[in-house]
Amino acid sequence: MTAMTASQPLLEARDVRKVYGGFAAVGGVDMVVHRATVHALIGPNGAGKTTFFRLLTGEAKPTSGRILLDGADISGRPPHIIARRGMTQTFQITSLFRRLTSLESVQLAMLAAAGRTGRLWGRAAAAYREAALALLDSVGLADFALTQSGALSHGDQRALEIALALATRPRLLLMDEPTAGMSPAETQRIVQLVSGLVRRDGLTVVLSEHDVDVVFGVSDTVTVLHQGQVIASGDPAAVRSDARVSTVYLGEGS
Repeated sequence: MTAMTASQPLLEARDVRKVYGGFAAVGGVDMVVHRATVHALIGPNGAGKTTFFRLLTGEAKPTSGRILLDGADISGRPPHIIARRGMTQTFQITSLFRRLTSLESVQLAMLAAAGRTGRLWGRAAAAYREAALALLDSVGLADFALTQSGALSHGDQRALEIALALATRPRLLLMDEPTAGMSPAETQRIVQLVSGLVRRDGLTVVLSEHDVDVVFGVSDTVTVLHQGQVIASGDPAAVRSDARVSTVYLGEGS
């Protein structure tokens, strides 16, 4: 990695807008995401977070503005092109192949990333076995490799979903409400997992999360949306002490 590449943000949004009729769901958002960091995107319901995520992944096209991934303009590009460039996403509602084991699920994801899904039960699957087992171990699921996905606990299912996303070897992982519906113990486990992926493996994570303790505990940078616009962005301590953020999101102040 050159010095220029290392200093260049991995993701940039420049005056990104999405207008539906006369309504601006996203009204000119600027955001810079640095490499090997956790960048949280928060805000009250209806703030525009989901729409903004859809713009990043290519599921929706911006009305105007630019989105850059590692310096390349990906604005409005199809989702599969953006995924190939290194961005993938986990979702608020877990979506797994419930009858496949954890190992089979990860093998399938690895085969899909390599364009070899037609050979799941042949030599290709055998070739990915060790890599899939290593990936399961990295997310704490080594003991559940042969367990059907549908039989896993909610927390383990979320960990498996992260493993499936990692199987595509992304540089940037978008996480939509990763701790939704989790117990405190499960939440702490996901927080530790995300932190490890960033600190140990150099992954970059952008997450949308309602749990304030998770956001301010794991994030390097926090961006706050309100009515489709950024009202604050910076390190967690500065954002948490921002009077406007306290009023519109944290529910404090008058």
